[in-house]
Amino acid sequence: MQKIFFVLVCIFAMTVLLGCGQSPVEYESPNDTVFTPPGERTIEEETMPETKTYAFPGILPDEEIKNKVAVITTPRGEITLELYADEAPKTVSNFVYLVKEGFYNGLT
Repeated sequence: MQKIFFVLVCIFAMTVLLGCGQSPVEYESPNDTVFTPPGERTIEEETMPETKTYAFPGILPDEEIKNKVAVITTPRGEITLELYADEAPKTVSNFVYLVKEGFYNGLT
């Protein structure tokens, strides 16, 4: 029994010594290029799209927000949304206003 224990302790000690004794391998990069960040980019003013700001119009009259349905057209089909003006009049008013202004046209 003592021989088995002694053999196991020796195997464990050799494993620890051999595992810790190796020097780490140093890897060299395939090329000696140094990364240099690109220079400061300049953006011409004519390439910047004009930003339009939208102000909340307030709650629209009931005729404009009651019983509204929004249809979103995607490449995979259409999505129909019911707008609940009685439960969220501010949200529906804002959404209807932005649709009329063309805010959502062309968004992906």
